[in-house]
Amino acid sequence: MNVTELEQYKSDLIAEHNAEIAAIDRLIARERNKPPESLNGATATAVHPTERVRHRRSAASIVKEATMHLSGNFTRKHVSDSIAARYPNSPLDSRTVAVELWKLGREGEIETVEEGRGRIPATYKSK
Repeated sequence: MNVTELEQYKSDLIAEHNAEIAAIDRLIARERNKPPESLNGATATAVHPTERVRHRRSAASIVKEATMHLSGNFTRKHVSDSIAARYPNSPLDSRTVAVELWKLGREGEIETVEEGRGRIPATYKSK
């Protein structure tokens, strides 16, 4: 390849790159002009004004709420039972509850009375 062919190849690549950028800019403009219901592939669904929309809650918020309703000392088993009574379809297992309790204890929102070892669960109390 000589210099003129290389210069031509370079200009072709630059033109192709600019065309791709322009296409992406058009897609961005099209997405910005869409109504909010159609973003991210969601379909518009009509919700009756009196219908209650349920939102998924995090494991941390569920465990924190359950600990607020318990008094005295409690273990992860007590918290799991409390969650199962309030939210029968909750997918939280005992391990997840234990991790969230440990995080709450680390953040100082609950107090660790006795640390757990192996099969002996940790004991906590509300502050």
